[in-house]
Parts: sequence; structure tokens; C-alpha cells
Amino acid sequence: MTDPSASSSGKICGESWGKTIRGGLLAVLVFLFLWWPAHPAQPPLPTADLYTHLSCARHLAKGQGFQTDIAYPLSFAFPFARSLPQPMIHRGCGLALVLTVPYTLAGGDPHATVEAARLLQVFGLLVIVFLGTAGFQRRNQGVAIGSWIVFLATHGLLVFAVDWVFEELLVGGILLALWLRLREGQPPRMIDGLLAGTVPLFRLELFWVPVLWWIWFGW
Repeated sequence: MTDPSASSSGKICGESWGKTIRGGLLAVLVFLFLWWPAHPAQPPLPTADLYTHLSCARHLAKGQGFQTDIAYPLSFAFPFARSLPQPMIHRGCGLALVLTVPYTLAGGDPHATVEAARLLQVFGLLVIVFLGTAGFQRRNQGVAIGSWIVFLATHGLLVFAVDWVFEELLVGGILLALWLRLREGQPPRMIDGLLAGTVPLFRLELFWVPVLWWIWFGW
């Protein structure tokens, strides 16, 4: 026989998740309405780190490994990095891996690749909007959603993070997802380990995130 209480619980849970998703998508639309017209695209600076990552993404797309045609002065101190292309030893590998997607979609065209990378950043920002909104909803703190959207829509640094493709934006989204997963109070799953292990690929100085995560849940 079917347990009526279990069926009712599952229905309530499904309705709760449906409401959370709808609220998150609505927040994304509102954010786009506020943010997109106010922030026209700004071209990256000639010295932007983006070009280093895109150069590496081009080599990766061609099956040539983690190499870059952008010389970094300190790299010339190493005998194996005194010619071009040189191993990308001064940047993390995560962003270059991600940028192989817009590079491939843009067919290698430089201007189209930069624009595709910016759209990827916008998508990452929308994911942050969605995650934060969903987190507030699941904790019955819907009153904070408006402040959350206004904060993100008016934050000046996010404009540069999107237009100049800063890896910190992607890392912020991953850390937010981890934090929300931690606040759920559920046993860790494989997705948690994957998220934690991804962080140092973008920012090596955050190597302590997966270590701390392992210590916390391992002991």
C-alpha cells in the first residue's frame, strides 16, 4: 500500500522546489531588465589577462595543451619558458578550459570570441542571481531578495568582471553554491567534492577550500 503521508510529503517538496525555481527565474529576468541596459559592453584593456587565457584556449582547442603566446616577463627566468608559445605557468588552467567553449562557438574569430566570453560571464552572473534568490526563498527570507538583486545590479566591480572576463566571477558562483549546499545541512555528495575541487583550478590560492571541505566532512 502507498503511504499517504509520504505521498503528501513528496508533493509538498515538489511544490516547494517548483516555487523556488520560478522565483529564481523571475529574479533573473528582473535583474536582466535592470542590469543589461545600464551596462553596455566595454572592450577589454590591451593588457587584460583575458588574452592570456584566450590564447591558451586556442591552443587547447587545437590539441596543443596548456600553452600561451602571451609572454609574462617573470616566466623568462625559467629555461623552458624562454620562447613562444610557452607553458602557461603564471595563470590557473580553469578559465582557459572554460573559454574553449566560446572560442569554439565563435569559430576562432577574435572579436566574436571576446563577445561570446562576455555572454558566458553574463550567464555566470545570472546563475549567481538565481542561486542567491533560491537560497533566500528556501529559508523563508524572501524580503531580502530585492536587496540582493539591487546589490548585484549596482555593484561596479561586477561590470568589469563581466566585460573583462574575470575568473573571480566564476569562482564566486562556485563558492556560493558550496555555501548554500553546506547550509542545507545534508550529507555531502559527489557534486560537493567536484565543486570544491574545481575552485583551485581558477584561483590556486584557494587550494584550502577542498582541503577544509575534506577535513570538515571526513572527520
